[in-house]
Amino acid sequence: MRIDLREPLCEPRYLAELFGVVPKARGIPATRILGIATDSKEVRSGDLFLALRGEKADGSAYIPLAIAAGAAAILTAEPCDAFGDNVWYFPCECAEAALLSAAGAWRDRCGATVIAVTGSAGKTTTKEAIACILGDAPHNEGNYNSTVGMPLSVLSFPKSKFWVCELGINHVGEMEKMSEALRPDIGVITNIGNAHVGNFGDLQILQSEKLKLSVGMRQTGSLIMPLALKNIGISAPPCRIFYVGEGKGADLALENIVMGTNGIRCDLRYKNGEITNLVWPIPGSVGCGVLGLASAVGVLCGRTAEEIVQGVEKAARLPMHTRVCTKGEMLFLEDHYNSSPEACLGALEALCHLSGKRERVAVLGDMLELGEHSTSLHDALGRTVCAQGIEYLFTYGKRAEQIARGAREAGMSPSRIFSFTVGEESLLAQTLLKCVAADAAVLFKASRAMRMERVVEEVRSCFE
Repeated sequence: MRIDLREPLCEPRYLAELFGVVPKARGIPATRILGIATDSKEVRSGDLFLALRGEKADGSAYIPLAIAAGAAAILTAEPCDAFGDNVWYFPCECAEAALLSAAGAWRDRCGATVIAVTGSAGKTTTKEAIACILGDAPHNEGNYNSTVGMPLSVLSFPKSKFWVCELGINHVGEMEKMSEALRPDIGVITNIGNAHVGNFGDLQILQSEKLKLSVGMRQTGSLIMPLALKNIGISAPPCRIFYVGEGKGADLALENIVMGTNGIRCDLRYKNGEITNLVWPIPGSVGCGVLGLASAVGVLCGRTAEEIVQGVEKAARLPMHTRVCTKGEMLFLEDHYNSSPEACLGALEALCHLSGKRERVAVLGDMLELGEHSTSLHDALGRTVCAQGIEYLFTYGKRAEQIARGAREAGMSPSRIFSFTVGEESLLAQTLLKCVAADAAVLFKASRAMRMERVVEEVRSCFE
């Protein structure tokens, strides 16, 4: 990971102060630091290299390579006497902790209203929509949402009225660290499901970790969640809680929801007003959540109904994880970003709405990081495929064979279910085009590591 720095963080002693370290240097070190990198291969001349200690590698071993690449400063927990002259050294006990501390210090100095977004599905899109509603507020790019990526993003932010930060977790303890460093004014939880559940042991532990978003929140702050999480149980929350959804009990209620081939249209009604004609291009519960939660943030931040509608419209024009396009007469729904049971269910729901009268086809690959729950969750997804009336199912990967098994056991015709392994992309594409209707709607969905785009490329090549 790498970010560019802007003033005043380019000044070495100012940056060292944020990190809470006493800088050391021999010779004539640089007068400016231009960026921060965590990978020696990404270091550019003038960068600060963070020597992080991970599960697989110790960043201190790569300090000579970083210096050779032009690093102007090194943040390290290792003795730095042997690494050369003309470089700033920021000695620390733990590089990751120092990075989180620096992000928190920069947050305090800038005084922005901070919105933190987490969840098992839809958090990136919700973050983007919130940023648009708040007038293109600074926000983390791409997947910079971890205990390393999030604080790096924060250190790249300019001073602004609002900051929007996405927080993603893979292990116990990560949410609490990020929340305490960021101290959000507004927290948003899009949903809580089984994504990465294998790293947590069970869903209850994962739920508890997600809810720790509130640990570092200011007592004057607000936590926004879907109505479906109302009974999940947050003990002694330090802030106000607002629920968004359909029906009684919602503080901000989604009403007049219409879904179809053109996406979603709905209204949002709350105590002191309403917002009408909110529109989103991808139908389904995930899309509804994006509209409701992002608009709720806009309301709490004092945006007018018109500003919220315009912000949502702008966000809808941005590139999305779910890409809808046509090839020949076929409609493709492509999502190669990541996968979990909740994300797959949302994608299947979108497929059913967007397909209209087209034949519905699902190409589903392995969902990773589910641990001991992998078999049962893949099986359950297959049963959902059958229940939703998907005409054809193609699975891709060893774990995904359980999706096929679940669909067969639920009653889907075996003649409409096909399973392929990695390396059989061409055969999968040929079989799909031979079996399904020429104008079918086809969903491609798998965990990022499965590289489902290889399958899509094979299918596309058959049209050329």
